[in-house]
Amino acid sequence: MSAVDEARLTLVFETTLFSKIQAMSVVRLQGQTTDSLILSFADAKVSVLSWEADKRDLGIVSLHYFEKDAGASVRITSPAMLLSH
Repeated sequence: MSAVDEARLTLVFETTLFSKIQAMSVVRLQGQTTDSLILSFADAKVSVLSWEADKRDLGIVSLHYFEKDAGASVRITSPAMLLSH
């Protein structure tokens, strides 16, 4: 059997989020060796999360909230995320 035949996915982490994810994208932040997740939610919130292997948990890199009055807009289109303010 080849390595491809023996490849498997294993669940190593599971969590409940506070809201339904509207869009998801992946980004490699400057100076990092692993990718981070960008999640957007319907209530104009965006979270950037990274996997912390030593803790076996997702870590919060940054949280953002965009108010309508501030003139900001968020649109995630795979594979890019556009933020304007």
